[in-house]
Amino acid sequence: MLERLAIDTFSPLLGDTFALHADATRTMDIELAQVTRLAETAPAGQRTPFSIVFRGASNVVLPQNIYHMTHPEIGEFDLFVVPIGPDEQGMRYEA
Repeated sequence: MLERLAIDTFSPLLGDTFALHADATRTMDIELAQVTRLAETAPAGQRTPFSIVFRGASNVVLPQNIYHMTHPEIGEFDLFVVPIGPDEQGMRYEA
């Protein structure tokens, strides 16, 4: 699944809510806050590198980990997420 996720998958979903499954009993909503292209092109057969930033509640800080996520349009997938610090709206995580 992860190999088919690309910048074009996430760009139209900017501002959408994703469900991050922190563990077997706890799910939290996070918002897709930023989608950034990291290079203009990629070598043949590879996807263009990109970064996505999610924002969650400011009172919860999750450790870096691989989390199971769901979104109504793209379905279920696992993503390595790293906390990058808070801003004025909540805690930010980068993938």
